[in-house]
Amino acid sequence: MIYQGVRVGTEARVTHDGVTLAAQRSQRIYNHSPDGFNWGYGGSGPAQLALALLLDHTDNAEVAENHYQAFKNAFVAHWGPRWELTGEQIDAWLKGRFMSKPTVLELWTKYRELAVAKEAGAIQVAETRRAFYAGAWTLFQSIMTMLDPGEEPTEADLGKMDALSKELDEWKQSEGIGR
Repeated sequence: MIYQGVRVGTEARVTHDGVTLAAQRSQRIYNHSPDGFNWGYGGSGPAQLALALLLDHTDNAEVAENHYQAFKNAFVAHWGPRWELTGEQIDAWLKGRFMSKPTVLELWTKYRELAVAKEAGAIQVAETRRAFYAGAWTLFQSIMTMLDPGEEPTEADLGKMDALSKELDEWKQSEGIGR
């Protein structure tokens, strides 16, 4: 499968194997850009294109939703007036993503999808993001201060991490998360 994009005047045309790729399917998941696709910067049109490309290639909404912002930053934001991308390139990139650990931004994105209403206003989203990052920072600082000095985790370190994991699992259960 080959995806291609070209700008003709102000119109951004995207095809896969010569067939026009429409924005509507991806817009039903998240409508970043009612005007459709774009590329070459980090805005809403490129986000819509990244979501559409991953959704079309994988036919998996969850994979597309979890990875399209990073895909935009890795590929779409850097393309010039004409570009070409193969399905093999997408597969290789996704394989690398699945084998790596998520960033805090990716965790926030997933959290936002799960816990913040789609109709939430900008202030509510910003305050929720602030609380999420504050919690992530606090947890990170707690982990860093509880670990014993040295390069390799000790048995005591592993015990502390296990206790933290159990505490968070109990919280998830009390909140009915993951059922």
